[in-house]
Amino acid sequence: MESPKYVPSTSESLVNLEKELKDIRAFNTRRTMGYFPIDQLKKFSTIEKEEHVARERGYKSFLAPQAPVGSEGAFYVYDESALQSVLDDQHDVLQKYDWPMDAEGFVKRVSEAWIDDKGHADLRAVIERAFGRK
Repeated sequence: MESPKYVPSTSESLVNLEKELKDIRAFNTRRTMGYFPIDQLKKFSTIEKEEHVARERGYKSFLAPQAPVGSEGAFYVYDESALQSVLDDQHDVLQKYDWPMDAEGFVKRVSEAWIDDKGHADLRAVIERAFGRK
């Protein structure tokens, strides 16, 4: 006789899903944007579902198939007003590198390439701050 398998309750499943997808579902004034590789996202959810979740929570989303992340690019989600506050505080740095000073443009630019610290430490710090890493 086969032993019964544990099946998580709906609430446990939702908690686990929130933990897995926290990079694109949980933001605050310290962490204003996040991304998830599309190929990994498909293991837990769909792009359409996550676009809906983002809208419901008042966030914006951006699909970046060209992003140098995973095999299919990345799905970005951001809190527009919180991110804009970060960008406004870092106006001089963004202007120095001719980077977009609006939240949507900034997220799109971040999705295009990795920025290293060599000669760009101050720009890299703005990006890290937007992701809540600094």
